[in-house]
Amino acid sequence: MALLFIVSDIAYASESYFRSCDSVLESLDFKPLKLFYDSRPNQARPDDCFRLNKSEFLVTVTNAVRIDQGLYFYDSNDNSYELVGGHYWPEISIKREFIGGNQKRFVLVSTSNLSRGNWEYGYRILYLVPGKKIESFAVKDLLFAKENPVSGFCGHDSDGVELNDIATSINGFDIVDEGSDKVRVQFNVEEEDCKTGIHRKYNRVFMPQAGGFTEVEQIKN
Repeated sequence: MALLFIVSDIAYASESYFRSCDSVLESLDFKPLKLFYDSRPNQARPDDCFRLNKSEFLVTVTNAVRIDQGLYFYDSNDNSYELVGGHYWPEISIKREFIGGNQKRFVLVSTSNLSRGNWEYGYRILYLVPGKKIESFAVKDLLFAKENPVSGFCGHDSDGVELNDIATSINGFDIVDEGSDKVRVQFNVEEEDCKTGIHRKYNRVFMPQAGGFTEVEQIKN
């Protein structure tokens, strides 16, 4: 699926895709979205809002129970409101927007969840693609990690239970060569083998490639 920088009434290179909903919902451009929320006073209010076009919007929601948090698509033409992909994304956050070659814009999104005693978290990438309605953008998983929520890595709770196999920690990321066709996201990763206790540090690198956003290399630290 080829990347596309969509020239529309909202895709200005100098303006972020996602902006604080508190700062934009009162503006005329976001009136359809505001009317939707005004008509549903019990609906969880969004955090960040993105106007795809005059009738379609993306919003992030965290002010809700875990299974209702995530990225939502709203279409004012049929008043439809749905979780993108049908999956909730707990603690969703817009981490960074950046520019690649030909002024293509990408959005790095993080999510985080406590599940069965483990802290699971990671990153996805969002970008525009040729298409209509909910198919006008793509979201791809990049990198996810799992470790003990208290002590990190394999860890031990009061019963001495530890993670199986490998525990992974993501120690931040860097955007390299922004504004060029060589733009890439580099994650600083550390792993612990839960059986041997051995740690390994390396970088995992992702960039636009073959019509998507893919991992291109791992670099040992």
